[in-house]
Amino acid sequence: MELVAPGWEILHRLRNRFLNASGSIGLYWESANDLVQCHQYFASQIGWKWDATISQAE
Repeated sequence: MELVAPGWEILHRLRNRFLNASGSIGLYWESANDLVQCHQYFASQIGWKWDATISQAE
């Protein structure tokens, strides 16, 4: 996947939507770019944490 520059407004909006959610939040992404930003910046951090956890468990 080609890296894209961080869209700080998008990332802040997605993070706030996640943190302030109570129950179902409906459609999380408003555009394909939202999904790209989320995957590139948030999902990669979650992946690194899982990799570290699995490594420690082994």
